[in-house]
Amino acid sequence: AALQGYTSASELLPAEEYPKSQISKIQKTQADQLSKKQQYDNLIAEADVFFTKNDYTNALTKYKTAQPLQPQETYPGSKINEINKLIADKQALETGYSNAIKLADAAFAKKDYTSAKKSFNDALEFKPEENYPKDKLAEIEKIEESNRSLAENYTAAIAKADQLFAAESWKDALNAYTEAANLKPEEKYPKMKIAEATAKIEALDRQNKSYHDLIAAADAAF
Repeated sequence: AALQGYTSASELLPAEEYPKSQISKIQKTQADQLSKKQQYDNLIAEADVFFTKNDYTNALTKYKTAQPLQPQETYPGSKINEINKLIADKQALETGYSNAIKLADAAFAKKDYTSAKKSFNDALEFKPEENYPKDKLAEIEKIEESNRSLAENYTAAIAKADQLFAAESWKDALNAYTEAANLKPEEKYPKMKIAEATAKIEALDRQNKSYHDLIAAADAAF
């Protein structure tokens, strides 16, 4: 409307400079606005490309640069808020994963496999695509399977040894307790029974020796 008015006035009095000056200002303003709109469109296009590639740092820079060029536009502001939320969510995800892995590794080092499994599974809740917690869970499963097998063999060895001990088969019992002790060196029970079986064997040996000594002496006297 202003441009049209100044143009009409200039046509009525072509010699007047004022309407020409105002027309020039309006045209410059329009050119500036057109230039800003072009810059805005270019920046938004670049920002959108970065955004689709998950390059949030560069996308954020482009959206922020575009925003003041067209202050009335809500799009860059909405994308900036979206990116900030995505970055915050990603950071929370990384923090949660990292904390879970630290707890899991600490429990694993202490051979607390129940707690380790829980924490490794917690880590996978944050980042299901990560291989490390999956590998550690598989490792724990192998360890626990080995421990179960070891426990079964130990229990069987102790049961066999106890039966032999009760039957007073001291040497066989000693061998069975020794087998159990080798399976679980930290266990006190087989060591205690080894000592008992050894004592029984030594007592029996002394008894046999005394018997043979007496027989030999009697035979000599006879």
